Amino acid sequence: MERVQMQIMVNKRIVVGLGLLLIGLVILVALVQGLREVAASSCWPAVTGTVLTSTVERRASLGDQGEFEGWLFTPRVTYRYEAGGQSHEGGSLSLMEAWSSSEAWAQQQSGHYPAGSSVRVYHSPDGARAVLEPGVKPGLWAWLLLPGAAIIVGTGLLLTRGPQDRGTVRITFWPA
Repeated sequence: MERVQMQIMVNKRIVVGLGLLLIGLVILVALVQGLREVAASSCWPAVTGTVLTSTVERRASLGDQGEFEGWLFTPRVTYRYEAGGQSHEGGSLSLMEAWSSSEAWAQQQSGHYPAGSSVRVYHSPDGARAVLEPGVKPGLWAWLLLPGAAIIVGTGLLLTRGPQDRGTVRITFWPA
């Protein structure tokens, strides 16, 4: 069988620029949707609840090849609350779960909610989801910088020209 080769001249800046622009836009849309949902939790109705348990969860952090890199920690707080005349149990501090390599941080966070204490519980209008810390924390907005940078660099590549932008891509086809 004879193979067929085709050569295509491509502008490397356009390919990389479009790639960065598209990746940046996809990540930006996903982040904005998530942050809007988290922000909406600050408008949820609030009721008084009771903390059932307050602990720290530990899990292994693994590298690309599955090798152990250390431990990650997160506060785990469970609580009971009533919404719509029904009793519910929740386990989320916020809609964005945070893990840290600092066990002290996780202990401090769970320490704000000792077992048996009364807490303010913010629940979704249907009562199915609840958080103790509604809204978006200031640091979460920083995640918008990542897709923003990809969009800016991608756009910059698309709007500029260089002397060595062209490259050859060879595509080989084998007829069936």
